[in-house]
Amino acid sequence: MPAHLQQAAQASLDRAWECARQFYRYDPKLGIKPALDYALRSQRVLGMCYFNRRRVAINPVYLSSDTPAIMREILDITIPHEVAHQVAFDLFGDRGHGLKWKEVMNDVMELSPDRLSRINTTKFATDKERIIIDAFNRMTYEDDTE
Repeated sequence: MPAHLQQAAQASLDRAWECARQFYRYDPKLGIKPALDYALRSQRVLGMCYFNRRRVAINPVYLSSDTPAIMREILDITIPHEVAHQVAFDLFGDRGHGLKWKEVMNDVMELSPDRLSRINTTKFATDKERIIIDAFNRMTYEDDTE
């Protein structure tokens, strides 16, 4: 993953988290900022929040696709969407796309609370991309076992 894309993704997460912290007046229930990683295995998902691990996972294939629309979707919508999940879980116990998550999306992130991406990922995951994802995941998880 190119460093400039990792920096852009981290900046997006930092902005979304800081918006939530300010909006909720630094409520201690928010806990620590979730970590960002690129070990998402699914070819059909752009991002995912793991509440208990405090981790936002982003699909490395889509982020590094060199497709401006997909990169914008991940940086401007997907990452704030996943941060909203962490915020809604921390403050309200909301584990999905419930009312509190929708409120966080609308009021804090100032985004439409859509459940699904506008990017058609079913046609995007080619055999080549699956090979890249598999190789990336092998490297990532092999490093975790050492």
